[in-house]
Amino acid sequence: MRKPLVTIKDAYRTIKTNGPRELYRHLTDSTAFPAFFTPIGATLEHVVGGIDTDISLHSRAKMIALSYLGLSYVGKVRDWLKPRFGIDEESSERAHKLFDRGFGLTFAATVFPTVYVASGERDIGKIALSTALIAGASIVTAAPAFKFVDVFRELTGYKESKRTPELIKRQHPYTKRALVVAVVGLSAALTLGVEYGVPNRSQIIPESTHNEHPDTVRETSNSERAP
Repeated sequence: MRKPLVTIKDAYRTIKTNGPRELYRHLTDSTAFPAFFTPIGATLEHVVGGIDTDISLHSRAKMIALSYLGLSYVGKVRDWLKPRFGIDEESSERAHKLFDRGFGLTFAATVFPTVYVASGERDIGKIALSTALIAGASIVTAAPAFKFVDVFRELTGYKESKRTPELIKRQHPYTKRALVVAVVGLSAALTLGVEYGVPNRSQIIPESTHNEHPDTVRETSNSERAP
């Protein structure tokens, strides 16, 4: 009888050994991704895409919840795919950026339509526009976002990265932890500032104005000018 490649005992030993570290990575990435993307996503979908504040906040909250429930493993998938595309710690920054842009674009176009529908949005136009904006922005933001995650991992003490600026590397571990708290707090403040402080496209250009027949608008204007 052939011996199995992996026994239950071996699997248990692997989980017991790597479990705490894997959980630490999961919590680190689950915090890093929302900290970077939440203010950007709120700006694009609420201010430009026209999604109302309540729905936009629900979509942001769902993305954060999904991140902690396992969506942050997108970072693990990225780590797994990079060597298969010939990218490692010694690769050029340009190679890292090109890979991250393609990966981020695919992720955004796949996930966000479902999240918007689940958050209560039913306007196909707003869903399509917001998804297109975020997917398009991911081409620009994916590279700095994944670099941010690499640096964030070092700040939390999970893993050092050659991509971390030397100024940050030299900081005391307590200072690095303080930076983590500051970054998360700044992300939350920016998101709430955008959602409640900036009007969206629908508020600036009411939809009813676009839907009115030109003759109706003209008659209304004439009646307003009448003595």
